[in-house]
Amino acid sequence: MTNKSPYSKDSKLIKSRSEKTKYGRKITDVKKDSEYDQSEKRFTMRPVNSSNIDAVGYKRDDNTLRVEFKGGSTYDYFKVPEDVHRQFINSASKGQFLHQNIKKRFSYSKV
Repeated sequence: MTNKSPYSKDSKLIKSRSEKTKYGRKITDVKKDSEYDQSEKRFTMRPVNSSNIDAVGYKRDDNTLRVEFKGGSTYDYFKVPEDVHRQFINSASKGQFLHQNIKKRFSYSKV
């Protein structure tokens, strides 16, 4: 008997996401076609001038912000208003803005 991953190709689950709560971190499975399912959607990534962040993308249809870091990791931040995205893009320090105004306010998932 083989143990099949709950995130395999045939499964309705595609990944899990972690969300910070006042009691600690909450881990939630992401189902296909849920509001957090980003598997079939595309981002147009734009390079930014930052020492830590390589590129940023934003989808207006579901207000998802994608951030690619120079170290290679990529994160999606959910339900980020368009004005916060604009402020982020126009900020002098993208890393500082991300830490102070986005990471603490919006749920996210590693892509």
